[in-house]
Amino acid sequence: MGVNVYELHLPARMDAEPTAQELLAQALGAASVPARVRKELSLMLEELLVNVARYAYPTDTEDPFVDVRIRIDKDEGIAEVTLTDAGIPFDPFDGPVPERPT
Repeated sequence: MGVNVYELHLPARMDAEPTAQELLAQALGAASVPARVRKELSLMLEELLVNVARYAYPTDTEDPFVDVRIRIDKDEGIAEVTLTDAGIPFDPFDGPVPERPT
């Protein structure tokens, strides 16, 4: 069985999301990943790509990109999705704790 890796270099734009989703579907389909897990990973990928496209780069950035890497280890039952960009770093833990609604 072994490990399969799928990779794409995409422009960091909203219209690149379908291409990334196609790659994810191909990778997960080849590994016979259950439908529920495929749906969850698809939603996660969409959220991450939207965040990169909207917030990672200033509007005047030339050639903003996002690299998508999907690693499937059938022996271990692992699907790993990694997005890499060169945009503005964001740490959700670096800032004030949001107030909880009462």
